[in-house]
Amino acid sequence: GDGGIGGNGASGGNGGDGGTVSIQCKNCPTLRGLINNSIIIKNYGGYAGQGGDGGNGGSAGIGPLKDGHRGKRGMAGKEGADGKNGAIHFLSN
Repeated sequence: GDGGIGGNGASGGNGGDGGTVSIQCKNCPTLRGLINNSIIIKNYGGYAGQGGDGGNGGSAGIGPLKDGHRGKRGMAGKEGADGKNGAIHFLSN
């Protein structure tokens, strides 16, 4: 007989969202000017998880007159979605 079809891979998980960064300074009139010079902020969302590989098909049966066929491989799982980037707030009073 023919081998069975392999199982499908599981879907990858979604990446987590970035958080919120708030910067407040009462005596910093050039706060925005310091960004990317003295202050570097990276607030990215997480990467998506990859989908799992499909399972191998089952082995073919061996017969006296004719052998069976190997089973088909299962489908790969879908990839997850990337997380959203976080927000950055500047407050100068």
